[in-house]
Amino acid sequence: MTANKVYYPAYNGGKILGAQLEIQNTTGSDITANATNGIYYTFEGEDYQLVSLAGVTIPAGKTIVVNEEFREYLIPNPDIKIMIDSAGLAGCVLHPSILWGI
Repeated sequence: MTANKVYYPAYNGGKILGAQLEIQNTTGSDITANATNGIYYTFEGEDYQLVSLAGVTIPAGKTIVVNEEFREYLIPNPDIKIMIDSAGLAGCVLHPSILWGI
């Protein structure tokens, strides 16, 4: 795990229906995200990207929202972790959300 990745335990049961990442740029400059930035689920040591910030630029002092809805739902188990990659997003505040269903 790097300093730019943070892991959270997933809930057991239900389905992951979607994911959303709200990014607030608190700096005076535009910030361009990397393709690796976003929300992942991690299972058996592998990272699978749910929301990518590829090609996304966050304007100075603004907040943007990037989201994904999943047609093929993911069914979490106790071994899955949710991971946020924020490398290169210094000065940004990230608020991830996962939509869980039954």
